[in-house]
Amino acid sequence: MAVTININLPHGNYELATTEEYIDFEPETEEEEVLQNIKTICSTPKNSVPLDREFGIDIDPLDKPTPAAKAQIQREIIRAIKKYEPRAKIESVDFVSVNESQFRVEVNFSLQNAEE
Repeated sequence: MAVTININLPHGNYELATTEEYIDFEPETEEEEVLQNIKTICSTPKNSVPLDREFGIDIDPLDKPTPAAKAQIQREIIRAIKKYEPRAKIESVDFVSVNESQFRVEVNFSLQNAEE
C-alpha cells in the first residue's frame, strides 16, 4: 500500500516529496516554514530520530487492512502535527483512492496565527 501525502493550503496545494533533500533554513513566509515542518513530520518514520523517538509518523499501520490503516494513519498525522507544529490548525485528514491498493492522504490545515 503506497501513501502520498498532499498538503492543501489556501495559496495552493503541495504534494510531499519524500525524496527531496533540500531544507530551506530561511523560508520567506511562515506558511512555507509550517509546510516544510509538516512535510518533515509526515515523511519521518516514528522511532527513527535518536533523541526524539516520538517524532514522525508510525508506519506500522501500512501493513494492516485498509480501513484500520486509514484510521491509524489519520490519528498519527493529527497527533504528530499537533505536537510538533502547533502553528498548524488541522482542518481535515482525508483519503482519496488511487486504485484498489493505494490511497492518497490529503492534509488540510490553516495557520493558527493567520489573520482572516
